[in-house]
Amino acid sequence: MKSALKKSAAAAAMFFAAIGTVHAATYSAATTGHYTTKNDFTVCNGGPCQNYTTAMIPSGSFTTAAPLAANLSNAPIAAQITSFSFNDGINTYANTNPNVRLFQATVSTSATGSITSSNIFLELWQTGTAPHAIGDKIGLMQIGATVDAYNTLNCTSIGTGPTGATDSCVAAPSFIGASYANAAPWSWALITPSTPTATPVPSTSALGLLVLSALLGWAGLAISRRNRNA
Repeated sequence: MKSALKKSAAAAAMFFAAIGTVHAATYSAATTGHYTTKNDFTVCNGGPCQNYTTAMIPSGSFTTAAPLAANLSNAPIAAQITSFSFNDGINTYANTNPNVRLFQATVSTSATGSITSSNIFLELWQTGTAPHAIGDKIGLMQIGATVDAYNTLNCTSIGTGPTGATDSCVAAPSFIGASYANAAPWSWALITPSTPTATPVPSTSALGLLVLSALLGWAGLAISRRNRNA
């Protein structure tokens, strides 16, 4: 009998583990467009100076440990992001690059968990080494009400970003030698899983019935076998 109960407990544990399984979710730019406005640098003031073109199309995606919750309102999600990769046409911002900082990441979502707006701010140190110093060059990419990209900005203050990312540039007002481009905002699509559907979870009473049924089944089987062997 004890052995049967142990087996039923193991079966119940497997059941609870199965219903509690969550899957990573990847969100990607669904609709993007070419840069519509840009400002070129005039004199390169250090760093990898390069101008954006209107032929360039910014793109990118990020992955979270589980699908984003529904009805978020400008909520911070940096702690949920496990990986990301964005490209502004000149620079690539990826979590695998030690010179990249996820400076800010907030989103709002619909009742189904789809992203309705975002404010994702990425930085790329282009000169210097950590810990960085005032005067080091950075690239910036911001995905919000519009998509904005900057190359070889002059950083004027070092600190910690809203996400907790240390060694971040917290002020870069100097545009000397920098280039800039702007594109219309993009919409987000959940590509893994394919649709933002909530995972159904049985009610407590339903779970209780399932576990009770499993216990009774194992116990009955054990008694039946014992009677046959008597």
